[in-house]
Amino acid sequence: MTALKGSVYLDRLYKEKMEAEQAKGSTELFDFKEAFKIYWKTGFHPSFGKDTPFRSPSTILTTSIRHSHLMPKIFTSAYGPAGTKIVWTTRTRRTQKAISDIYLVYAVNTERDACLIAVLHNAHKAVRSDAFMETLMVRADFFYEKTNSRPMPLADHCNIWDQAIWRV
Repeated sequence: MTALKGSVYLDRLYKEKMEAEQAKGSTELFDFKEAFKIYWKTGFHPSFGKDTPFRSPSTILTTSIRHSHLMPKIFTSAYGPAGTKIVWTTRTRRTQKAISDIYLVYAVNTERDACLIAVLHNAHKAVRSDAFMETLMVRADFFYEKTNSRPMPLADHCNIWDQAIWRV
């Protein structure tokens, strides 16, 4: 598989939480970060399912914040068949959608660089809070400021995995 352009950054809060977890012997955030690096370069990793930009609240549309469903430890059909173990464990490409209630939230700039912002458990409930979503937007803005970049326009997200555009 062809490698895709784009670096992976960590939001300061993600990094701090990851380091605190590691000090306690947990590697969840570190493992998701390492898996995301593979996912971002290749377009597939078995730990990552459905991946899409957030579309609400409407103010988030210009901030280029996406979320990818993460493979859960306990599978459920609560969100339909795409949340079942069979779907998660037999997929071989990114276009096969698998869903969960765990999101990895990240921002993307016009150079296809990504910044990991958070891992959300009970994600469907968390993202219904406009105040929480505002916090994610602030974190994304810090990334764009730090990298002197701009958010990828929403219209360009449909090409985010296009090898003809993003091939290294």
